[in-house]
Amino acid sequence: MKISDTLLFDLPTDAVVALFGYGAGRKAPARFLDTLEKMRELCFSLAQPRGTYAVYEIAEAKNDGVVMLGGREFSGKILSHVLSGSEMVALSIVTIGDKVEKKASELAEGGDLLASIVLDALGSLSLVGASSSLMGDIFENEAVPRGYSLTSPFGPGQCQWDIKDQRTLFSLVRGESVGVILSPSYLMIPKKSVSSLIGLGPKDAISRITSCEVCNRKDCPGRKMLDLFGKSHEAR
Repeated sequence: MKISDTLLFDLPTDAVVALFGYGAGRKAPARFLDTLEKMRELCFSLAQPRGTYAVYEIAEAKNDGVVMLGGREFSGKILSHVLSGSEMVALSIVTIGDKVEKKASELAEGGDLLASIVLDALGSLSLVGASSSLMGDIFENEAVPRGYSLTSPFGPGQCQWDIKDQRTLFSLVRGESVGVILSPSYLMIPKKSVSSLIGLGPKDAISRITSCEVCNRKDCPGRKMLDLFGKSHEAR
């Protein structure tokens, strides 16, 4: 298992403005832009991106979605598609800590709802960037030496994959090593955390499917975020 305390992320102003529906003829109000700049700097100061991952060989992968890794069983309808052509799997956990979410709550309780909403959104984008940074580490350290490429990341609770497998994932990669634990309902604490399964295999064999291609929700925030920032998550 490897731990990274040097994950990087960026918060490009133009992309963040677009996330809130401005641009393309709809000018952002001055108050919003001022709040965005202040919350952007605050987010950079509060976020504490950390990540960990462990790599396992795929012992067995069945067409019904059952996958055996490290002596544990994962079961999800999408897994046979996601891991098609993969020979190994990297299980990862990334977080930015709890300071951003706590400050956003403080701002809301103090009546500054705009600042709270903007900071919370920036925290989510920070997590996207930190996750992409860890994927870069996995690519350079695990895929390149083997001549492999990576699939897109998927996690329990996503795209018809039962969230209960979160417990199995945490048994194979220690979330507590980066300050992440599971609640009884399998949700991660801190909230700004994400777990992923990433396939590794020959470049001409691995699946290039993305989460949105196997999900029937067309209007979710994740799809919009992928449209704006998805290049960082394309299979490498």
